[in-house]
Amino acid sequence: MTTPTPATPFADPGPAQRLERAAAALTAHGFTAEVLHDAAGRARVNELIPVDASVLTGASETLRLPGIEDDINTSGRYQAVKLRTRAMDRAAQADDIRRLSASPGSSWAASLRSA
Repeated sequence: MTTPTPATPFADPGPAQRLERAAAALTAHGFTAEVLHDAAGRARVNELIPVDASVLTGASETLRLPGIEDDINTSGRYQAVKLRTRAMDRAAQADDIRRLSASPGSSWAASLRSA
């Protein structure tokens, strides 16, 4: 049996059964997993991330589509690593950008202390 491949992979959300199976597998391996959609997911993410936490959103459609990326990067509640690294000089601060992107929490605090 073959599974048809969509013309644009990952353009549509995964089927509910697959999401539940993935959540169950994560839970079985010691992770906490919740399957939430749009507004409920957005509200839950805002509950889970502490105010003033250093957060890097990357290039995630999962975060962009329901507005979570905007909440993180523009709400003022969090230290948005993406915005900070975009404002940095790529040539002169490449190592700092790499450190911030690799380890947002500790790098953010260290860079604030050295500023």
